[in-house]
Amino acid sequence: MTTKQQALAYFEQIGLPAFFTRLYRGDYDKDDITILVGCPGEYFLMNDAEQAAYSDGVLMPVIADHDFARMVFHHPQQQRFIELYTEDGEPRKSYANCRQLFFEIVCRAHESFEDEPDVVLAICQQLQLTAVETRDWLQFLNDDISTSYEAFETAKAAYQANIGHGLSR
Repeated sequence: MTTKQQALAYFEQIGLPAFFTRLYRGDYDKDDITILVGCPGEYFLMNDAEQAAYSDGVLMPVIADHDFARMVFHHPQQQRFIELYTEDGEPRKSYANCRQLFFEIVCRAHESFEDEPDVVLAICQQLQLTAVETRDWLQFLNDDISTSYEAFETAKAAYQANIGHGLSR
């Protein structure tokens, strides 16, 4: 069974940003970032068989959304982040590095707080994005001229695929 402490040690081992450690330790008050992501506390309450149903005995839990409908795991061998919906346990998205995952969080923040740009900017700061990342990502989201949801998702996927290399960038 994977514990919260094991996950924290794993984050340190692979060099994930301090953001993840702060989430797990509960350093964030109930604020805007915790509406979008948090420590997957329910996962750590599961027994071995229940955890194995999601993790295949290999994946390390990283984050979950506020209602535990979505979880993100890290695959140690593939060095990828894998998002799945907890209802069916099927993988939905894959991220090559934590910056791509952060971009997804920023996209969700932009959608959730579209009338509150200061909140989105504060989330970017909490994710410890560089000034260039923050500027470029928000410019992409604010300047989107897609004619449909599908066109936006296609443009977003192409943009996201070019973000970062390895775990750190």
